[in-house]
Amino acid sequence: MKKITYIMLLILAFFLFSCNNTESKTTTNNDFSIPYGFIGAFGEGISDSEGKSEEIARKEALRKISEQIFVEVKSNSTLYENLVQITDDEKVKEQIETKLESVIQTNVSIELVNVDFTLVDKRYENGKYYTKVLGLLDKDTALNTYKVYFAIKLGQSLLKDKMIYSAQRIVKEYEILLSQNKTQIPANMFSSLTQIVSEIKIEWEKVNELYRQLSQKEIKNTNEALKLLEGIDKIKEFSKDFPENKLISLREKAQPFLKDVVLKIEGPDKVSVGMRIDLTVKLTPNIDDIVLKVTSKNGDFPKNISLKNGKAILSGVVKNKNIEVEISLGGVISKKYAPGTTQGTGISSQETGKLLRISAEGAGNTREKAIEKALILAVKKAMGMLFANDVNLLLSLPVDAELIDSLIGVLQYEIVNEDTKNGIYHVVLSVSFEKDKFKDLVKKIINNKPLGYAVLVVNNDQYGYIEPYIEQRLINSGIKLVSKEYSKNLVGYKDPNLLSKLALLSAAKYVINVKVSYGEKYLQDYELWSVRLLLNVQLIDTFSGQIIKSLTFEDTGAGATKQSALSKVLNKEKFVNFMNNLVGNLRKEEDLGENKVKLIFNVSRSTYVLVLKDYLNEMFKKVNLIERTPKKGVFVIETSKNLELIIKKVKNIPNLNINVLEIKDKEVVFNVK
Repeated sequence: MKKITYIMLLILAFFLFSCNNTESKTTTNNDFSIPYGFIGAFGEGISDSEGKSEEIARKEALRKISEQIFVEVKSNSTLYENLVQITDDEKVKEQIETKLESVIQTNVSIELVNVDFTLVDKRYENGKYYTKVLGLLDKDTALNTYKVYFAIKLGQSLLKDKMIYSAQRIVKEYEILLSQNKTQIPANMFSSLTQIVSEIKIEWEKVNELYRQLSQKEIKNTNEALKLLEGIDKIKEFSKDFPENKLISLREKAQPFLKDVVLKIEGPDKVSVGMRIDLTVKLTPNIDDIVLKVTSKNGDFPKNISLKNGKAILSGVVKNKNIEVEISLGGVISKKYAPGTTQGTGISSQETGKLLRISAEGAGNTREKAIEKALILAVKKAMGMLFANDVNLLLSLPVDAELIDSLIGVLQYEIVNEDTKNGIYHVVLSVSFEKDKFKDLVKKIINNKPLGYAVLVVNNDQYGYIEPYIEQRLINSGIKLVSKEYSKNLVGYKDPNLLSKLALLSAAKYVINVKVSYGEKYLQDYELWSVRLLLNVQLIDTFSGQIIKSLTFEDTGAGATKQSALSKVLNKEKFVNFMNNLVGNLRKEEDLGENKVKLIFNVSRSTYVLVLKDYLNEMFKKVNLIERTPKKGVFVIETSKNLELIIKKVKNIPNLNINVLEIKDKEVVFNVK
């Protein structure tokens, strides 16, 4: 009846237009009004072709009608109210509102069907065809089409966001309306919407079937209770908006069997931004193959963790301060990890088995430079940890370019944070590498340095004469030295082991540690200064920290000044011979590790032999196990260390009670308990 009425109105309007056509070719929108219950719009088209001008006019009218429908839908509160009433959960309701607003705001071009067009004006002027049409569409049909479209597209958006419960509630209501308006909806749109409805129903059936299985399952023991809680997490994973009130009865079934269940999380006490950390998760009683839920704040961690025999390692990156990680099962069992102290962005580390993980920050004019600086910091940190047990020992020292270039090649890193401030790039890296490979590469780089390559450290050179004299003599003899910039950082340190670690970043083979002592007296009768010079020189192996040679020089000289007296001492043949001796020791480094020593261990347990082998391999360059019985292990080692140092190192092996039974020439017998 509504359609007949508006057709009659159109005929009357067209008749009036035709009567007036002999007087004027111009018709305005005010000549026609849109009938009640319809949405309408005028469209105009100009073209060289008569048919093209009408096509343009129709498209213009359709565009305007579509815009009016959008306005009607957006201003119609009924659609909002119907869709948000599908749930009582206020948080879910708020998310649905936000998603609906996003869907409606999307500029969608929907093909309109059953639009009636009336020719309002057509004429030919100035070589162009002008056409004006009026398009009319039943308002209820149009609004229903768009409502169905928006509702089902909302369901699709909810499905993608794992809100399947809400999605299926929507399609359950609007599927009927979709079917009723099939003839009013374009075929391609109807097919697309029907496909979305089918996908939502299939996914919902999976969730609902899991819920039915858990509801029907009888719980008899702790393992079954834990598996039930795991099932609850699966439901929430697939449908995060699944109503909580439906899960209460499931949790109540499991509760009586959970009294002895304990969940633990172990991790580092201190962390920093960018640091990759490993958390050890333990669940007792042990249950094989169970998945726990992971929720992290200010961290990047997997969403789930699978336990084998009640234990697993969870690895993730600290993204910001105040990190918090919660492990839970079924919303009943939960445990949180939050470090007692959280450092800001900087450098931090964690050893995990064979791996060492380090976080480091770098800044530079380019992104590449910022990354390079962060990697250099990571290398310094690693060297300090692996060789000196002090993570900060080497951070302020310069570093050998070849050493950095080689070591960076074995590092694996990921950028966890980056930004630009005032034109400066800032990056935070999480760096990881295998400890043994790193150590071996450092050793290889140092061994490949030139013959006798050393860092010269001179202490107590109060007149400034000794260091340049020794330096020049070494250089003239072909010994390459580390730069003074590096050497000055080592002045003042006395412990040979510490000096060797501080020298590592220079990639020097040796540290030449010189202690200067003076004795001086003015001889009044001769008006001369008498100066006594004493030099104690240690030649230290950088990699092992051992003193491989100790040399002493002592002499006296006289002169008008202290400096002239000292100069005479340094230019004597005695000092020249002393320096030649030092250079000779640096040059014959190939012979420094050729001494073979036999170590015999009488053991109370056969497994101790393998333990000893591991420790000896860390201490000495070459270790061979030549004999093994249940009560004895015999090793031959090649080293430059003397017996006293060898015995000292062996007796310091941790967790074993080791005593010396007998010492022979290049042979030591031990008892191990």
